[in-house]
Amino acid sequence: MSVFSARTIVAALLAVVFLVMLLLDRFSLTTNNEFMAQSSNIMMAASSNHPEQELSTSSSTTSSSTHHRILCYGDSLTAGTSPPDAQYYPYAPHLEKSLKHRGLNVTVRHRGLPGWTSEQMLKDLDGPRTGLRSAIQAAGQGLSLVIILAGTNDLGHYQAETIASNVQQLHQISYENGVARTLALSVPPSGYQAHVQEAAAKAQHVNNLLQAFCARDATRATCTASVPFAFERGGANWATDTLHFSPAGYQIMGETLAPVVEQILQTLN
Repeated sequence: MSVFSARTIVAALLAVVFLVMLLLDRFSLTTNNEFMAQSSNIMMAASSNHPEQELSTSSSTTSSSTHHRILCYGDSLTAGTSPPDAQYYPYAPHLEKSLKHRGLNVTVRHRGLPGWTSEQMLKDLDGPRTGLRSAIQAAGQGLSLVIILAGTNDLGHYQAETIASNVQQLHQISYENGVARTLALSVPPSGYQAHVQEAAAKAQHVNNLLQAFCARDATRATCTASVPFAFERGGANWATDTLHFSPAGYQIMGETLAPVVEQILQTLN
């Protein structure tokens, strides 16, 4: 067997593994009581089987007089999926805690859809339990910021231009529904990208396109890296499936986003 053929077979096997992980993610969506039972209301708390991450719906008693409401929207990386653990570890509670420690009066909620692509998110904008537009409208008094992380599940299905366009449309939907600012999170690294060069190149192209989008609309959109760490098989920040983060990884994600979010909110005060 030639080296070229061997590489082709390995790439194909890796692609199959990635698709299997996506199917498992979609299955988890139907069993995720946290997100499906309460998602008709934007005020969604963290998983009830992880009490230290549950969030209050009351305002913080910090030094900031302006109460900012933030929605984190995306796929399983927003939901906090961390196989093989059945619990969810969203980064949103850590972001809220870090912002409060910085003296901000904030409420941070999340709507994560395991296995979903940006294409699915666009087609289901008004889904009472899944849609971005329905979540924004359910906020009632309005949101200061929507944080969007999407595209990871798209890499095996769509071209980079299509993925970036879909994500940009999600940002536009936010603006059209009264959200002043959005934060675009980059497609993070993964084991799939580490072994399939084409996937890594596509993810980088998507991120470059998102950066260009934010540069064109800098008064409303900001881009930043999802996580400050690289992929490391068996690393402390990664789940065993090499696609999702560990609980520690999600905590780092939320904490490192806090300074960026604080700067954005300061423009709204």
